[in-house]
Amino acid sequence: MTLARKLDALVKERSQNNSGLYKYSNKEVETDIRLQQRFHKLRGVSKLQKSIVRQNMHNAMSPLSAISGYLELINMSLGSEESAEKIGYYKEQIEHGIHEVNSILEQLHGLYTDETDTTDQEEDVSLDVDINWLVNEVLRTVNMHAESYETELTDYPLYVSVDLFIAKLIVFELVNYARKCSMKSDSLKLMTHQQGKFVNFTIQFNTTEQKKSEIASLIADIKNEDSEISNSFNEGLISSKELAGQLNGTLSFLSVQDGEARLTLTLPISF
Repeated sequence: MTLARKLDALVKERSQNNSGLYKYSNKEVETDIRLQQRFHKLRGVSKLQKSIVRQNMHNAMSPLSAISGYLELINMSLGSEESAEKIGYYKEQIEHGIHEVNSILEQLHGLYTDETDTTDQEEDVSLDVDINWLVNEVLRTVNMHAESYETELTDYPLYVSVDLFIAKLIVFELVNYARKCSMKSDSLKLMTHQQGKFVNFTIQFNTTEQKKSEIASLIADIKNEDSEISNSFNEGLISSKELAGQLNGTLSFLSVQDGEARLTLTLPISF
């Protein structure tokens, strides 16, 4: 073999080695990026879960306190000449409180049914899900009375590629936030529609005077990402916004002057 051929063979060998090293390095970088994305997603899920649990603990405190109070009243009535009618009333209130607490626990159980899809897999698991089906699933989970909401969902499926558990968490949080901020006498309006290559899920509701300042605080928190958030509902909504971004979507909040507010989750349509 001539010197020229030897040099040519050596150059080719080094080129192949460098190419293999480059491919290996690229693969390592891609793995690191996937792991970082996975970590941020799981951290976002954890933050939203904690917020939802705190919200439900807060919601459960009122009926639990009422149950304790009525039990004490019954205990006091046993040694007096209280009427059976009054004791019967106390019993009804206790049953009502137990029903409220059970409802909260059922909501959490229904919400976390799909949790293993997110937490037990090493890689992200995305499914093509009809957003209309997802909204109805969440409504069933939160046990909302039919008169407390109205829907304007498309009469055809709108598929989005999402982690099912994360998407349910976000929609659940939006519905809960709207319920908290809306007037009890009013109903929520839940809508879906397609906008180009995206799907929008919107909740429209009328806010109470008392909640307007909280909504202003929420908008300020969203703009200032470094602000310290103490309100668990605001924290949950901001965590939902971060998770929506990880699903390649957005979460927007619009407050209208006459008291009407809108929350919109936008996700890319899958097909």
